[in-house]
Amino acid sequence: MRSQNDAVEVVKRLLHAGALGYVENAPFQRGKHRVLLALHKLVGPAIYDVRGLKMSLSPRHLIDNFIIRQGAFHPELVTFIEAAMARGGHFIDVGANIGFLSLVAARAAAADAHVYAFEPSRREYAVLLEHIALNGLMNVTAFPYAVGAREEHSTLWLTDLDNPGRNSRYRPTDVVSEVPIKIARIDSLLPAATFDGVACVKIDVEGDECAVLDGFERVMPRLRRAAFIVEIAADNLARAGHTVDDVYRFFERHGFRGCRPSRPDGDADEVFVAAEAPDPPSLWF
Repeated sequence: MRSQNDAVEVVKRLLHAGALGYVENAPFQRGKHRVLLALHKLVGPAIYDVRGLKMSLSPRHLIDNFIIRQGAFHPELVTFIEAAMARGGHFIDVGANIGFLSLVAARAAAADAHVYAFEPSRREYAVLLEHIALNGLMNVTAFPYAVGAREEHSTLWLTDLDNPGRNSRYRPTDVVSEVPIKIARIDSLLPAATFDGVACVKIDVEGDECAVLDGFERVMPRLRRAAFIVEIAADNLARAGHTVDDVYRFFERHGFRGCRPSRPDGDADEVFVAAEAPDPPSLWF
């Protein structure tokens, strides 16, 4: 039965490869999206080996498409997280989506380290759980919650499966549905001592970064050894009533510094470390 399943997955991957080859090489643009959509409906995702990790991926999805073609989504983050985890300690992934970076961290983690992944979209959370199970990971705990300043119920706007990385509490332009979600404080979900051993925190929540940071307020003194990777997108922050400066001010208030030479004015990842910490391995090449 296993060899039969393996053969099915090989055929799926070959069909994916053929469709991707057509999309990349056809001299015209019209109809390319429909090819990927039809393929997704016909065969669905396939199981891929990605850097030694098993992932269920479909070329229709933007994140999956990058991983299939390039072996990673944001490869510079993969390099950074692997280096951070090599020093020992836990990983907190806020806005885990399908869990690619959580899987990377779990594979790189020391024997006593753990990964805590937070994803409020039930659609993406189901895939996150599938990926944890596919890899038999015992060092990952997934939570179906958003992280925020207080416990409450809210709404998450889901975008089309073409780009599920744009799910947001603040309505984007390509919404297909809205779903109820639960928001929790990070310190209500994890024991206080956990934060002393955190090596890296990744926050990517499409504009809700300041609310997430407010949820970390009480535990920031325990996170002096952690490197924070925070997506900073001025347009997304503005939809939530915040600015890029608000993010920097939060970290400055807690004795952390940004590592970019200059503050980003568009979509960019910033790394924040304690003021006394050495410069981390560079994200920017």
